[in-house]
Amino acid sequence: MSALPPSPFRLPPSAMPRYYLAILTAACFAGTAVFMIWPPAWLSQELVPVIVSFLWRMGALLAVLWLAYPDLMRIPRWVALAVPVLLIVIVKWPKMIFVIVPAMIVLVALQRLLRPKSPPTPRK
Repeated sequence: MSALPPSPFRLPPSAMPRYYLAILTAACFAGTAVFMIWPPAWLSQELVPVIVSFLWRMGALLAVLWLAYPDLMRIPRWVALAVPVLLIVIVKWPKMIFVIVPAMIVLVALQRLLRPKSPPTPRK
């Protein structure tokens, strides 16, 4: 069986998460507008500003992630896993920030120093 011919409407798998982020961002901003213009009657009026602010903030966060997506893909996996864990530790024990931040700086510096160097590419 051969692969399907390339289609102008088919996106590469690597581009899909960025499109998902764009769709979710637009949905959050659209939801913000809908809740501001037509708040549902069945919903408590104290809850409408909470939902609007949540959708607005999530839309802004997703927009930032959408813009930074190519750069975020270059972050090493261990950093992407370690940062949320370390943030939880810092929230739980705030004095640990004086240990965690220097340790992260040392780990990043060591990773850059110990990374194998790629040979320079010859110029044409």
